[in-house]
Amino acid sequence: MTDAELQALAERATPGPWDVDDSGEPGADGVMVNCNEPDRECIVADCNTDSGCEQCNADFIAAASPDIVLALIRRAQEAEAHAEKLARHLMEVTAELDETP
Repeated sequence: MTDAELQALAERATPGPWDVDDSGEPGADGVMVNCNEPDRECIVADCNTDSGCEQCNADFIAAASPDIVLALIRRAQEAEAHAEKLARHLMEVTAELDETP
């Protein structure tokens, strides 16, 4: 999956932040991940498995809400742009040094 595809998915998803609700409802024994929309109930995930990883999965899903994914994509793009700028500068300095007698 490309950054652009991931960004498009995150932009279409219910905005974050998301939070974990381990009260047991409505998934009985599971752990719920909810979005924070005051107008309506929005269940993002019902983590109810036999593996014992319900809380771990719910915590991860809540942490990877669209606002966080978009922020990470932005940071990666900024880092890539900065790395390109540094590479160009290094090439310029190297060329200047090569021209020095």
